[in-house]
Amino acid sequence: MVIERRVEIPADHRLHLDIPPEFPAGKTATVIVLAPGDIQEATPRRLTPSEAIKYCRGLAKRLGCTLTSGDFLEQRRKDRELEEAHYRRLYPPKDNRD
Repeated sequence: MVIERRVEIPADHRLHLDIPPEFPAGKTATVIVLAPGDIQEATPRRLTPSEAIKYCRGLAKRLGCTLTSGDFLEQRRKDRELEEAHYRRLYPPKDNRD
């Protein structure tokens, strides 16, 4: 269960939390994240698809990845050929001599 609240920290720096009654009583793990300021400031903005692609390309380059999209598609073609051969070994064509 995730509970999000905007709260103002009082001068005595004490917060009181009311847990919804549908949450079962007993031991539980609790995580409290404090982000000073407006909640909008603390939340990272979402990237547009083109920004995400550019970020991933930069990340791959920094990690030393040399795979190109052509290499990737060629590997997928080879994988499909292996899967097809495996399928044909498991399920050989039946003779039509009935």
